Amino acid sequence: YWLLTRYDDVAAALRDPRLSSEWRRKPRAIALDDSYGQAQQIVLSSFNMKDDPDHGRIRRLVQQAFTRAAVDDRRDRIDQLVGDLLDVGLRDGRLDLVTGFAFPLTITMASEMIGLPVELRDRFRASFEDTERLGDPTATPEQRQAGKDALVWQLDVIAEVVATRRDGPRDHPGDDLVAALVRAEDAGQVLTRDEILAALLTMYTAGGTTTERMISSGMLLMLQHPDQWAALCERPQLLDGAVTEVLRYHHPNQQTTTPRLALVDV
Repeated sequence: YWLLTRYDDVAAALRDPRLSSEWRRKPRAIALDDSYGQAQQIVLSSFNMKDDPDHGRIRRLVQQAFTRAAVDDRRDRIDQLVGDLLDVGLRDGRLDLVTGFAFPLTITMASEMIGLPVELRDRFRASFEDTERLGDPTATPEQRQAGKDALVWQLDVIAEVVATRRDGPRDHPGDDLVAALVRAEDAGQVLTRDEILAALLTMYTAGGTTTERMISSGMLLMLQHPDQWAALCERPQLLDGAVTEVLRYHHPNQQTTTPRLALVDV
């Protein structure tokens, strides 16, 4: 492995066609009759682990689920959740930014987006602590097995949600994310079952855990730069730019979501 940290090096690597996001190209022995091996194959169907033209095809289809009306509807729900969580803090006289705000806000929204049953949401979010160990070279065999079991379970849960939307009676809103992915079509092309499962798992991670970390790291940055916090309070119209700057200055993920695979010697 090579780790690139300088901006110019990273930018060049991300644009280099010799470096692929498609880890299916890496020769490896995956037991497809094993549940974890099958789960790996599904994860590798995600658009962030594809090169063009498949990356562009899947991304265009996924983007159809995010219509302006759907985004606006979720904004109203986010406003409601934010207000409810702040009310709890005002009532109790204190509010832990992570456990009392960022975590319940993002877990609720991400879970609602992919249709997770309420009783599974806490376990589903916690299971990502196990799957994160799969990429940790210091993980013990027991931790790696727990990560494998967690990934298989996560995809089983999402697969059941997708099957319900695809085959069951439509008693969900028309802008439901899972239903939108199922019916997405572009030039006669549709998403496969594995592509839908992988997209939902990816979007849960981005909308849940990543956003949770961004809220807390963003507040930390504001506390460390009180002049910027004062400017934002004085001019709320700077908020959009402030969010972008927080992502640039201290992104929740300090690496690319998909390590690149060298197709040739570089």
